[in-house]
Amino acid sequence: MKKVISRSRSIVKKLAARIHLASARVDTLKNIDGSRVGRLVFVCFGNVCRSPYAEVAAQTQGISATSCGVAVRRSAPAELTAVEAALLRGIDLTKHRSRSIYQVELNPSDCLVVMAPSQLTVALAVAAENGCQVTLIGLWCDPAIAEIADPYGRPLEEFRQCFDDIDRALAGFLRVIGKHI
Repeated sequence: MKKVISRSRSIVKKLAARIHLASARVDTLKNIDGSRVGRLVFVCFGNVCRSPYAEVAAQTQGISATSCGVAVRRSAPAELTAVEAALLRGIDLTKHRSRSIYQVELNPSDCLVVMAPSQLTVALAVAAENGCQVTLIGLWCDPAIAEIADPYGRPLEEFRQCFDDIDRALAGFLRVIGKHI
Protein backbone atom coordinates (compact mmCIF):
# COMPACT_ATOMS: atom_id res chain seq x y z
CA MET A 1 0.00 0.00 0.00
CA LYS A 2 2.86 2.41 0.84
CA LYS A 3 4.40 1.78 -2.60
CA VAL A 4 1.08 2.58 -4.30
CA ILE A 5 0.71 5.82 -2.34
CA SER A 6 4.34 6.76 -3.03
CA ARG A 7 3.94 6.02 -6.75
CA SER A 8 0.68 8.01 -6.86
CA ARG A 9 2.36 11.00 -5.22
CA SER A 10 5.20 10.78 -7.73
CA ILE A 11 2.75 10.77 -10.65
CA VAL A 12 0.84 13.72 -9.21
CA LYS A 13 4.09 15.68 -8.71
CA LYS A 14 5.16 15.01 -12.31
CA LEU A 15 1.76 16.09 -13.63
CA ALA A 16 1.88 19.24 -11.49
CA ALA A 17 5.34 20.04 -12.89
CA ARG A 18 4.07 19.65 -16.44
CA ILE A 19 1.08 21.91 -15.71
CA HIS A 20 3.36 24.56 -14.17
CA LEU A 21 5.67 24.28 -17.16
CA ALA A 22 2.80 24.54 -19.64
CA SER A 23 1.51 27.67 -17.91
CA ALA A 24 4.97 29.28 -17.86
CA ARG A 25 6.31 30.99 -20.93
CA VAL A 26 8.86 28.38 -21.96
CA ASP A 27 10.20 30.59 -24.73
CA THR A 28 11.20 33.29 -22.24
CA LEU A 29 12.77 30.72 -19.91
CA LYS A 30 15.07 29.57 -22.72
CA ASN A 31 15.74 33.03 -24.13
CA ILE A 32 18.77 33.87 -21.98
CA ASP A 33 21.12 36.67 -22.97
CA GLY A 34 24.47 35.05 -22.22
CA SER A 35 26.29 38.37 -22.52
CA ARG A 36 24.39 39.56 -19.42
CA VAL A 37 25.19 36.52 -17.27
CA GLY A 38 27.96 36.97 -14.72
CA ARG A 39 26.87 34.39 -12.15
CA LEU A 40 24.56 31.41 -12.01
CA VAL A 41 22.28 31.18 -8.98
CA PHE A 42 20.89 27.66 -8.69
CA VAL A 43 17.48 27.49 -7.01
CA CYS A 44 15.66 24.48 -5.56
CA PHE A 45 13.28 23.87 -2.67
CA GLY A 46 15.43 23.42 0.44
CA ASN A 47 18.96 24.06 -0.89
CA VAL A 48 20.30 20.79 0.53
CA CYS A 49 20.48 18.46 -2.53
CA ARG A 50 20.05 19.68 -6.10
CA SER A 51 21.14 23.31 -6.06
CA PRO A 52 24.26 22.77 -3.90
CA TYR A 53 25.40 20.05 -6.29
CA ALA A 54 24.76 22.26 -9.34
CA GLU A 55 26.61 25.16 -7.68
CA VAL A 56 29.79 23.19 -7.04
CA ALA A 57 29.57 21.36 -10.39
CA ALA A 58 29.48 24.75 -12.15
CA GLN A 59 32.31 26.12 -10.01
CA THR A 60 34.52 23.16 -10.92
CA GLN A 61 34.11 24.30 -14.54
CA GLY A 62 35.28 27.80 -13.68
CA ILE A 63 31.78 29.30 -13.58
CA SER A 64 30.80 31.82 -10.91
CA ALA A 65 27.90 30.19 -9.07
CA THR A 66 25.96 30.07 -5.83
CA SER A 67 22.77 28.37 -4.67
CA CYS A 68 19.68 28.90 -2.55
CA GLY A 69 16.21 27.55 -1.84
CA VAL A 70 12.70 28.93 -1.97
CA ALA A 71 11.64 27.31 1.32
CA VAL A 72 14.69 27.51 3.59
CA ARG A 73 13.70 28.36 7.15
CA ARG A 74 17.07 27.80 8.81
CA SER A 75 20.55 26.97 7.63
CA ALA A 76 21.36 23.27 7.29
CA PRO A 77 24.15 21.18 5.80
CA ALA A 78 23.73 19.28 2.54
CA GLU A 79 21.70 16.10 2.89
CA LEU A 80 23.99 13.16 3.76
CA THR A 81 23.08 11.06 0.72
CA ALA A 82 23.66 14.11 -1.48
CA VAL A 83 27.12 14.47 0.03
CA GLU A 84 27.84 10.78 -0.61
CA ALA A 85 26.55 10.83 -4.21
CA ALA A 86 28.45 14.03 -4.97
CA LEU A 87 31.70 12.66 -3.50
CA LEU A 88 31.40 9.69 -5.87
CA ARG A 89 31.64 12.30 -8.67
CA GLY A 90 34.50 14.24 -7.10
CA ILE A 91 32.22 17.03 -5.83
CA ASP A 92 32.58 18.05 -2.17
CA LEU A 93 29.38 19.34 -0.52
CA THR A 94 30.60 18.98 3.07
CA LYS A 95 31.03 22.72 3.62
CA HIS A 96 27.63 23.64 2.21
CA ARG A 97 25.04 25.47 4.35
CA SER A 98 21.58 26.13 2.97
CA ARG A 99 20.17 29.61 2.58
CA SER A 100 17.00 31.24 1.38
CA ILE A 101 16.62 32.95 -1.98
CA TYR A 102 15.80 36.06 0.06
CA GLN A 103 19.26 35.97 1.67
CA VAL A 104 21.17 36.07 -1.62
CA GLU A 105 22.32 39.48 -2.78
CA LEU A 106 21.25 39.50 -6.43
CA ASN A 107 22.09 41.84 -9.28
CA PRO A 108 21.10 42.13 -12.94
CA SER A 109 24.03 39.98 -14.11
CA ASP A 110 22.72 36.98 -12.16
CA CYS A 111 20.77 34.20 -13.84
CA LEU A 112 18.46 32.21 -11.59
CA VAL A 113 18.61 28.56 -12.70
CA VAL A 114 15.54 26.86 -11.25
CA MET A 115 15.20 23.10 -10.69
CA ALA A 116 11.40 22.72 -10.85
CA PRO A 117 8.43 24.66 -12.25
CA SER A 118 6.92 24.85 -8.74
CA GLN A 119 9.79 27.18 -7.77
CA LEU A 120 9.29 29.53 -10.72
CA THR A 121 6.75 31.82 -9.07
CA VAL A 122 9.14 32.78 -6.28
CA ALA A 123 12.16 32.94 -8.60
CA LEU A 124 10.37 35.14 -11.15
CA ALA A 125 9.18 37.53 -8.44
CA VAL A 126 12.67 37.83 -6.92
CA ALA A 127 14.21 38.23 -10.39
CA ALA A 128 11.79 41.01 -11.28
CA GLU A 129 12.89 42.94 -8.19
CA ASN A 130 16.57 42.55 -9.07
CA GLY A 131 16.61 42.60 -12.88
CA CYS A 132 17.86 38.99 -13.14
CA GLN A 133 17.18 36.49 -15.86
CA VAL A 134 15.48 33.19 -15.04
CA THR A 135 15.66 29.78 -16.66
CA LEU A 136 14.43 26.30 -15.88
CA ILE A 137 17.40 23.94 -15.92
CA GLY A 138 15.53 20.92 -17.32
CA LEU A 139 14.83 22.84 -20.53
CA TRP A 140 18.53 22.56 -21.35
CA CYS A 141 18.53 18.74 -21.33
CA ASP A 142 18.20 16.95 -24.67
CA PRO A 143 15.40 16.05 -24.70
CA ALA A 144 14.04 18.72 -22.34
CA ILE A 145 12.54 17.60 -19.04
CA ALA A 146 9.98 19.45 -16.93
CA GLU A 147 11.96 19.26 -13.71
CA ILE A 148 14.98 17.84 -11.99
CA ALA A 149 13.36 15.40 -9.56
CA ASP A 150 14.00 16.11 -5.88
CA PRO A 151 15.88 13.13 -4.40
CA TYR A 152 15.63 14.33 -0.78
CA GLY A 153 15.15 11.36 1.54
CA ARG A 154 15.43 8.89 -1.34
CA PRO A 155 18.03 6.16 -2.04
CA LEU A 156 21.50 6.84 -3.44
CA GLU A 157 20.49 5.73 -6.95
CA GLU A 158 17.92 8.54 -7.16
CA PHE A 159 20.63 11.06 -6.24
CA ARG A 160 22.81 9.61 -8.99
CA GLN A 161 19.98 10.04 -11.52
CA CYS A 162 19.30 13.56 -10.29
CA PHE A 163 22.96 14.55 -10.56
CA ASP A 164 23.15 12.96 -14.03
CA ASP A 165 20.21 15.15 -15.09
CA ILE A 166 21.85 18.25 -13.60
CA ASP A 167 25.14 17.47 -15.36
CA ARG A 168 23.37 17.02 -18.73
CA ALA A 169 21.33 20.21 -18.29
CA LEU A 170 24.33 22.23 -17.12
CA ALA A 171 26.34 21.06 -20.14
CA GLY A 172 23.51 22.08 -22.47
CA PHE A 173 23.11 25.45 -20.80
CA LEU A 174 26.84 26.18 -20.82
CA ARG A 175 27.05 25.33 -24.54
CA VAL A 176 24.71 28.26 -25.13
CA ILE A 177 25.96 30.82 -22.60
CA GLY A 178 29.45 29.45 -21.88
CA LYS A 179 31.23 31.67 -24.34
CA HIS A 180 29.96 34.69 -22.40
CA ILE A 181 30.39 33.65 -18.78
